[in-house]
Amino acid sequence: MIPLIQLLLILAMVGCGKEEDGNTGLVNPNKPSPKAASEKLITNPIFENAIRRQLKKPGHLELVFPKPAELTKADLEKVTELSLSNNKLTDVKELEKLTQLRDLNLGDNRLTDVTGLEKLMQLTHLYLGGNLMAEPPKGLEKITQLETLDLQQNLLTSVKGLEKLTKLTSLNLDWNQLTDLKGLENLTQLKELYLSTNYQLTDVTGLEKLDQLTELSLNRSSLTMLPKGLEKLTNLTNLELDGNKLTDVKGLENLTQLKMLRLQGNPDLTKAKIAELRKALQKCDILSNPTK
Repeated sequence: MIPLIQLLLILAMVGCGKEEDGNTGLVNPNKPSPKAASEKLITNPIFENAIRRQLKKPGHLELVFPKPAELTKADLEKVTELSLSNNKLTDVKELEKLTQLRDLNLGDNRLTDVTGLEKLMQLTHLYLGGNLMAEPPKGLEKITQLETLDLQQNLLTSVKGLEKLTKLTSLNLDWNQLTDLKGLENLTQLKELYLSTNYQLTDVTGLEKLDQLTELSLNRSSLTMLPKGLEKLTNLTNLELDGNKLTDVKGLENLTQLKMLRLQGNPDLTKAKIAELRKALQKCDILSNPTK
C-alpha cells in the first residue's frame, strides 16, 4: 500500500504536467507551437525598420507600450516603395516577400547578386548603383515591368541579360568596365542612357537604333570617332562626349533638338570645327575647350 504522502506527491506531479490542449502533458503535433505561431516574416532588422518606417508603424526599438505586433503578410503587401541604400547589405533574398514593391533603392551596399528580386514582378524602378556586381544580376530579366534601372558604379564587363528589359526608359551604366553594348539595341523605348566613365568602351554599335533617346552620356570613354549613326538620334536634347579622343564632329549638325552638347577634353577638336558647329546649332549650349 502506497503511503499517503507519496501518493499526494505523485498526483501533484501529474497535475503540473497538464497543458491547455490536453491532460497528458505531451506536445500535440497538430497544434503549432507558440514559437511557430509567432514566426517573424522579416528577420533582418534593417529591412524590418525600413518597412515599419514606410508603413508608419513603431519599431521594436522604440519605447512604446504595448510591444508592437509582428509584421503580417498584409502589412508587407502594403509596401510599394523602399529605400535600403548605404547599409552594407550582402543579401536581399528576404525582400522577395514584398510582392507589391514598385520602387526599390539598394544603392551603395556590398551586393554581388540580388537573388530574390526576380520574384518582384511589380517593380518599375530599381536602383543598384554603388555595389560589387561583375555582371547584370541573374534573374533581373524576369522583371519585365522595369522602366528605370540604375547599375552605375559596379564592376560590369557586359550588359548580357538587359536586352530583355524592353520597357526600360532610363538606364544608368556609368562607372563600369564595359567594352561594348551588345544587346542594348533591343531597348528601343530608352529615353535616357548613361554610359560615362567606361574607360575601355570603344564599341557602341547599336546606339543608332535607340531613336527615342533624349539624353545620352558617353563622357570619358575611349571614342576616337562619333558613334556610327549618331546623327539619326534626332530626339536628343542632351549629349555628353567629354574626355574622349574625337577628331571630328561631322554629323552633329543634324541634331537640331540639342540644347546641351559637351565636348570638353577632346584635344584634337579644333576651334574651327567647333565654330562651324555653333553656327549650325545656334540654340544649343556647346561646352568645349579647343586649343588648336
